Amino acid sequence: MTLNYDLYRMNQNFYGSTLTQEEIKLWIYSNIFITKIGTIKTFDTTSQKGIVIIKEFDNLEIETHNISNININPNEGELVLLLQSSINLFNENDNINFDKNHFYILSIINPKYLEMACDEIALKTTHKLKLKSNNQIDIHSDNNIDLIAKNKVLIKSNNKIDIRNDSQSLKNILIDITDAIANLRVTGQAIIDESSRAGIYGIRSRIYDLLS
Repeated sequence: MTLNYDLYRMNQNFYGSTLTQEEIKLWIYSNIFITKIGTIKTFDTTSQKGIVIIKEFDNLEIETHNISNININPNEGELVLLLQSSINLFNENDNINFDKNHFYILSIINPKYLEMACDEIALKTTHKLKLKSNNQIDIHSDNNIDLIAKNKVLIKSNNKIDIRNDSQSLKNILIDITDAIANLRVTGQAIIDESSRAGIYGIRSRIYDLLS
């Protein structure tokens, strides 16, 4: 901040040196960035472009572009942190840097939705990784999902767990197994102890308690 202020004061003293003033301006434009707070008016999640309102500029509406590596899906009225720059990042032929400003979204303030846009994500920890949601966590893959642990994989829910593919569910398979055992019939002189069926009914009850 002191260096920037000194440059500013220096610039004020070079009244007759136009070249020096331009050199200083060039340095400032190349090395200093300014952030602003904007309010989302409209936003397209596919192109990551939108229109924001900057209140401190008399509610000026400007076009903007998200430049972070996290895709965002802001609602109208949400606040975003903007980078103000004289450089057009998306048009290298636009070299007019002194009479226009461009604004780029760095992040949402208190975001409601985030999406990582990259080819591969690696989450690594030496101790513990915790995913928590007050509502729902969806994990979707067009190919495979591998859960690998050297010790133990724990799947825990306060409610029931649904494990299935497109045609079968684990619950239905387990229920069919207990039904088959319960419906076993013995012909001839053998006698079935009906009390043994109580264990089958207990297993079935536990399946219903665990799986949906």
